[in-house]
This record gives sequence, C-alpha cells and structure tokens, in this order.
Amino acid sequence: MSNKKLVVTLLLTPVYLILLVILVVFPIEQPINWIDILFWSALIFLSITTQSETADMLITPIDAVVVAMMFIFPPWLVALLVLIFSINPRAFTKHGYGWQTEVNNHLIYGIAAAGTGIVYSVIYDQTSIELGSLGGILVAVILMMTFYLFNLAAISLAFIIRQKKPLRQILRRNDYGFPFMNLLAAPPSLLVAIIYQEPILLDWGGWSVILFVLPMFYAQHLTTSSSYQIRLANQKLITNERSHQAMIQNLPVGIYRTTEDGWVINGNQALVEMVGCTSLEELMKINVANFYLSK
Repeated sequence: MSNKKLVVTLLLTPVYLILLVILVVFPIEQPINWIDILFWSALIFLSITTQSETADMLITPIDAVVVAMMFIFPPWLVALLVLIFSINPRAFTKHGYGWQTEVNNHLIYGIAAAGTGIVYSVIYDQTSIELGSLGGILVAVILMMTFYLFNLAAISLAFIIRQKKPLRQILRRNDYGFPFMNLLAAPPSLLVAIIYQEPILLDWGGWSVILFVLPMFYAQHLTTSSSYQIRLANQKLITNERSHQAMIQNLPVGIYRTTEDGWVINGNQALVEMVGCTSLEELMKINVANFYLSK
C-alpha cells in the first residue's frame, strides 16, 4: 500500500507544481501583509481540523476558506498556503494513517486551490469583479464548483491508483453526487471576503470573520460528524446482519422461519438438504405442517 501511496505522490506533485507555475507566471497583484497571511493560514488549519472523520466527504470548510481567500490574496499565495497549512492533526494519532497519506492530502487540497486560482485569474483578467453584486456571487459559485471539481479529480486519481477500480465504481461507492452544499456555501464565502476587507469591528476585518466563521465551522463539524456517525452505525448494522446470516447458513442443524400459517420464508442450507430440496426457493414452497406426523 505504501508503494501505491508513493505513486500517488509522484503523480500529484508535478500537477500541483505546473498549476502553481501558471499562477506565478500570470500573477494578480494584491496587497500582502504578514497579519493577513498568519490569520488566514490559521483558518486553513482550523478548516481541516473541523472536518468530519470520513475520507470520502468532499464538503469541508476549507473550500469556503479558499474561495474567500481568492478575493483577498494573489491566487498563487492561496495555493501555497493551502499546501502548507492543510494539516490534519489526526495524521499524528490515527493508526495506519501515515505521513504519505498526509502528504497526498496536502497535494490534493493544493491542486484544488491552484486550479481555482487559475479560473479566478481568467475571470479577473476578463472582467471587473464587484464583490457586493450579483456578479460577485456568480464568481463565488464558479470558484466553489471549480474547487469541488479539481478536488474530486485529484481524489479520484488517488483512489484509482490505490484501489485499481473503475472511476464509475469509485464515484458510486463514495456517493459523489451533485454538490448542492458547495453551491450553498458560495454566498457565505463571498460575505466572509467582504467583511474582512471592510472591517466593522475595531478596524480589523479579522474580528468580524472570527464571529462569522467560527460558528459556521462548529455547525458544519456537528452536522457532518452526526451524519457520519449515522452512516457508520448503518454500516455496522449491515455488517452484523451479514455476519449473523453467514453463521446461520453454516450451522449443521436446520433453522427456518415461517409465516403464521406455516409457510417457510427463510431457512439455511442444512434444512434444504434435510428435507431433500435443491434450493431455498423450492423449500419456500413447503408448509412446515408437512414436517410433522399427524396424530
């Protein structure tokens, strides 16, 4: 498995570097200061730490953070900060996670951010963007969908290499449907960028972002964690039921279940053989009254 993870790393790394070079060659001039960089780097880290404990969920707070950052920083800097600070603390505590998995996750988020930056650069070059307008919301929606698609493409590539399964099977298994939640997150992302650039508390937009973003992160964490726990419980229930059925089928004694009037609706292989049937379907045509002697 570690060799497959290394192959994923070797494939994702040049993809990220190519996208980053494109952003550097065609830069967007934005003012930069260290306070902004430190603050948004912390938000990137926070967005990763509050995501749910599930590898196949693409809806995480980091997409909202990246879209907001596109309106504030040069896109190349956003892609670089995402690569560096998308640190998952569970990488150091979760058994079997491994540093290679952590590196690949950094690259996946970095690729998604860089791809989003390229799309934003194209839009920025073609038209003026007014954040508080309908056009600003449309741009935020486009960027959110771009992040989703680049993220999906990078994750799918990693799954294909590691599991050697067709793309359609991977998408169906992990339930990657239309990203409605990503679309709904676009306007709040734009609002975060606006309130950061136009402070309403103590002459620094960070205070307003903290009051707005932290509750959003916490609510998202509770929602996704609850959904994941429900899904995990359902998976355990299915696993236990299959294990129970396998145990019954392997017992050397006949076991069956009937309707109130005695018709067989289920039974194990031992019973099928005991009564001389060739299959469970044939057994289900028998009434258990035929198993007993009349007085």
